[in-house]
Amino acid sequence: MRRIAELMAVAIAAWMLPGTAVALPVSTGGLVVTSATLEVQAVFAPTSWVATTTVYEGSPARLVLTVDSPGRGVVRTTVTLPGHTDTVGDSSADVPQGAGTVTVPLDLSYGAWLTGEVRNTADHLDVSVTYTPTPPGPTPAAPTPTAEPTASPSPSATPSPSLTSSKEPQTATATATTPSRPVRLVMSGRPDGDRRAIRAAIRSMPSESRVIAIVRPSVARATDCPTLQQLSELVSALARSSGRSVVVRRGEPVRQGCPRLELRSAGGPTLRSVVASSATTFAVPVVIAPRPVILVHGMWSTSSMWNGYTGSGNFLVSSHAQWRGYAVSTMNTGSMWAPYAAVNTISQNAALAWTYIQQRMSDLNAHEVDVVGHSMGGVIIRRMLHDSTNGPAVQAAIRSVVLLGTPNGGSSCSEAWAVPANAELTHEAMETFNLAYPQYPGTFTTSLYSDHYDSTCFDANTGDLFVPSWSTQAQAVNVLRRINPGIQHADMPGSSRLFSEYVRPALALAAAPAPAGPTTALTNPSASSTRLHEGTATGSALSVTRTVTVAAGRSLVASVVADGGASGTVTYPSGSGTANLALSRVGDYPVFEGVVNPATLGNSSGPVTVSVTIDATTTAASPEWRWSLVTRN
Repeated sequence: MRRIAELMAVAIAAWMLPGTAVALPVSTGGLVVTSATLEVQAVFAPTSWVATTTVYEGSPARLVLTVDSPGRGVVRTTVTLPGHTDTVGDSSADVPQGAGTVTVPLDLSYGAWLTGEVRNTADHLDVSVTYTPTPPGPTPAAPTPTAEPTASPSPSATPSPSLTSSKEPQTATATATTPSRPVRLVMSGRPDGDRRAIRAAIRSMPSESRVIAIVRPSVARATDCPTLQQLSELVSALARSSGRSVVVRRGEPVRQGCPRLELRSAGGPTLRSVVASSATTFAVPVVIAPRPVILVHGMWSTSSMWNGYTGSGNFLVSSHAQWRGYAVSTMNTGSMWAPYAAVNTISQNAALAWTYIQQRMSDLNAHEVDVVGHSMGGVIIRRMLHDSTNGPAVQAAIRSVVLLGTPNGGSSCSEAWAVPANAELTHEAMETFNLAYPQYPGTFTTSLYSDHYDSTCFDANTGDLFVPSWSTQAQAVNVLRRINPGIQHADMPGSSRLFSEYVRPALALAAAPAPAGPTTALTNPSASSTRLHEGTATGSALSVTRTVTVAAGRSLVASVVADGGASGTVTYPSGSGTANLALSRVGDYPVFEGVVNPATLGNSSGPVTVSVTIDATTTAASPEWRWSLVTRN
C-alpha cells in the first residue's frame, strides 16, 4: 500500500507541474532538495511572507528551498522563465551538514509584455541547483585520495537500471570531515559519480580496517533512487573489488529523498566525507499576473461605468488571461437624478478610494497597482497622492496613472450649473486645488483628452463636451495624448478602441516612474484669472513683497500653502496708508487666502501698480511654503 501511495503522489505531482517539472525531492551530488516553495512578501507586513503560486508584477517574491546537505558546501541556484534569456533569480549560499533552507530572491517585474517585447505566459519557473562541497583544511591522519577516473561494479553485484543507465559523468571528490562523523552519501541516481564516490571513500579508509556500511531506507523515496537491496549489493561489490571486507547493517530510516549510505571503518572514526558534485533541474509552478488595475469613476457616476474593464470577457482579460480590473465602489460623487443632494468632498472620496485600494492589494497580495481615472476621478487620484498622512504609501503603491478627460483646470459645465457635485470643479476652485496639490507626484501619468467638439458647455474652446481640452493639462503630466478620432466624455470608460489604442499603450509606457515634467501646456484662452507671481520658501515664517499691476475692476488674491496650518496677513496700499488683511483658510485645503477687492485697491477706473507684502507663520515641524499672487475678475 505504501508503494501505491508513493506512485500516486508522484503521478499527482507530475500532473500538477508542467511537462518539465521533476517531482520533489530531488538529489544533486548528495544534496537533497526536499521542497521548493514560492513566497510573496505580505502587503503592509515587510517581515511576513505568504506561500503562493501567483505573483503580481512589482511584488517582492522569493523561492525557498528545503535541503538536506551531506556536509558543508555551496549551493548555487539559478531561476529562469521559459522563453526569457535573463535570469529572474541567481543566488549562492553556504550550507552546513544536515537539514536547512536556501532562499533565492526573485525579480518577476517584467512589464514589457504590454508592448509585445516579451510574452507573459510562463506557467513555471525553471530551477537549476548545483552543489559543490567545501573542502576543509588538511588533516594529517587522513590524506586526501584521488578518485579513480573510471569504475565499474563487480559482476556479482546486481544494480538496478537507475544505477547502470548511461548518464553524463560527474566529478567525485573525497574531502576530510570531523573525526566524529561517518561518511554520508545520498545516492543520487547518477551511477558514474555514485560509484566513484563510494569506491574513493572505501579506499580512503585504513587498509587494515573493516568497512562498516550502514544503509538507511527512505520513508518517502524519490524517483530514480536505488532500492535498499540494490544499495547493499553495490557497496558490497565495490568493497570486494577494492580487496576489503565489508559489513552491511540497516540503520534508522531518513524522512524523505533517496536512501542514505553511511560508511565508517571498524578500526576507528572515519576521516572522510564523500559527495559527487553535480547539478539538477526541476520546475516550480507559477502564475505571473499583471498588476491589478484600479478604476476611479467621476462625478454623477458609480463603479458600474467600468463594466468594460470588470465584466465578463472585458478589455483586460482579452489582453491577458490574468489581468483584472477593480472599480472603486465606496465613493459618493452624486447622481444626475438628484443633482442637489449632498455629496462627498474630493478629499473624502480620496480617503475612501485609498481604503478600497489597500483592501484590494491586501486581498490579492499585490504590492503595486495601476490606476485609471475618469473625469473627476483623476482629481480624486491626485488628492490621494498628496494626502498628508498616507501620501508616501499611496505613491509607493501606484505605479502609473491614466487620466480620461480629467478637468485638472476645472470644467466649464461646473461654471454653468452650480450644484454640490460641481462646486469643487469650477475653474476658480481648481486653481486653488492646483496650488494646494500640484502634479501627480511619484507616478508616471498619462493624460488623454478629446477635442471632438468645438465648444464645451458655455466655453468656446474645443473639448469632449464636458471638459475643455486645455483643462486636461492644467498640471504637468509625463505624457499628453489627443484621442483621434475624438470621443464624447461619458463614452470614454466603455470604449474598447480607447482602451486598445490609448489606455493599454499608456500603461505600457510606465515601465518605471519618471519625474513629472511639463509637456505642451494647454492654457485657458479665456481664463478669468491671471497668475502674476508665485514661488516657494522654507522656514517657520514667510515674508515676501512684490510690486504688481492690477487691471481695472479686478481683485488681487494672495495665497499661501502650508500643510501644518498658517496664520498671517496681506499688507497693501489703502488710501493714504496701508491696510492689513488676515489670511483665511479655503475649504478643507491647506491654502490660506486674502482677497483685496477693486474698491480697496482703487483700481475701479483703471489699472494700478501697488507693492504687496505677504507675512505668514506656521508651527509645522518642517515648513515648506508655496505662495502666489493672482488677479481675478
